[in-house]
Amino acid sequence: MANLNISFVKSFCTDITGNISSSFIFNGVSTESKEVMEGNLFIPLKDEGGNEKKEVLEAIKNGAAALIWSKERAIPEDLPDSFPVFWVEDIKQTIQKMAKRYMEEVDPTVIAVTGGEDKAITKELIAATLKKNYHVHTTSQSKSPWMDLCLGVLNMDAHTNVFIGEYGSHTQGDISKLSHLIEPNIAVITSIQQDEQEGNKSPEVILEEFSSIESGMRPSAVLVLDGDNTQLFNKEWKTDTVFCGFSHHSLFQIQSLQEENEYIHFELKGVHMPFTLHKQWKQFIKNAVFGIAIAVHLGVLPDEMLASLKEYKK
Repeated sequence: MANLNISFVKSFCTDITGNISSSFIFNGVSTESKEVMEGNLFIPLKDEGGNEKKEVLEAIKNGAAALIWSKERAIPEDLPDSFPVFWVEDIKQTIQKMAKRYMEEVDPTVIAVTGGEDKAITKELIAATLKKNYHVHTTSQSKSPWMDLCLGVLNMDAHTNVFIGEYGSHTQGDISKLSHLIEPNIAVITSIQQDEQEGNKSPEVILEEFSSIESGMRPSAVLVLDGDNTQLFNKEWKTDTVFCGFSHHSLFQIQSLQEENEYIHFELKGVHMPFTLHKQWKQFIKNAVFGIAIAVHLGVLPDEMLASLKEYKK
């Protein structure tokens, strides 16, 4: 669970009302009252429907230990005077600042996954490849890209050493902002295709947006790319690049695909060991290889990856 102590939360606030022990530690953050768990810090987003009172009282009933509230908004009248409230100037900025600071404190290896509709499965396959060797935390996708990323960070276990997040885009420039907010050590661009949430964009604009993941990365960071995509292969990058795919210039070149019963087996050039996936993931072999490339970079042995991928079921 997360480890957010009172002094950490206080450092982002202008005032505190109510009563709470100075030794209390929040075990996570929620912005939805129905998702609140015992010991959570509740941060309700502005509700244009006028249901703030209901949201707050439901969160308290579900176990919220305290509330972050904007100074610009009136507090619900039925809120007990003793209930702890951390007052802030701007909710969105506070959430982002908290996420950035907490990421710096936990300091895991950050893996960013961006690209088309296959972001989520790529994230899960990377996590599956690493789970036997690392304490992995992944984000969920349910709100806006920045909110999903920040909540993923703020609900991260304090012992996490690999964080895997989706870096999505609703408008041009979103991915660059996320890359600077939570800087990736490793990033994957899964495919240059349009996400259904991004509207109608030209291939050039999509490439530019996905490529902006690199803007927040240091030159020593690693970018894992589709070696079968000529746009990605021919582009100049500032970071180290690793290409995966079927083409001969891919460092992790996929070879020898064979189906057997419920599994599909494949090999990588130079790695004399067959990897195995359930047949249902056949179309995502390259996404699995992205995970293998990252695992190799992080020192995972081939036989450990093989077992993890073979066991993967969603």
